[in-house]
Amino acid sequence: MNDYPDLVDEPAETAAELPAEETLPPSPPSDAGPHFAFLAAEGFRPEVDEDGDVRFRHEGRTLYLFRDEKDRDYFRVALPGAWECESPEEESRALAAVNAVNRDLKTVKCVLVDGVVWASVEQFFDPPEAFGPVFTRLLDVIGSAAWHVRERMRASST
Repeated sequence: MNDYPDLVDEPAETAAELPAEETLPPSPPSDAGPHFAFLAAEGFRPEVDEDGDVRFRHEGRTLYLFRDEKDRDYFRVALPGAWECESPEEESRALAAVNAVNRDLKTVKCVLVDGVVWASVEQFFDPPEAFGPVFTRLLDVIGSAAWHVRERMRASST
């Protein structure tokens, strides 16, 4: 109990009274610390996968945040699986679709990796923590790119 309640506010709960999951935040990988911390603070529940990449979910999709330990200013968020091709003919149509999306949308890069379309954004941020104010916009661009790829693929199949 505080003998001087008018001078010092006492915390409502001490760390010992909080559940363990609230007192121990997840630990980030060494090269993705600011990004991992940002995602955790924004409620994304980031995880580090077996390759050391940061995985998180947004609007029902699993995305990955990749860092380059040799270039700390480099930042890439990717959505693998925007479209999965089932034949060489479909891969040919997917190449046309991703080329159109890359041409039409800002900052996005769509690529075909082993028959799977990935949508991603890549940026340089100096300092690395500067991505925060535009992060939601970058996620929106990725979602838009995935939607455009799917629409183009459906339209080209008829």
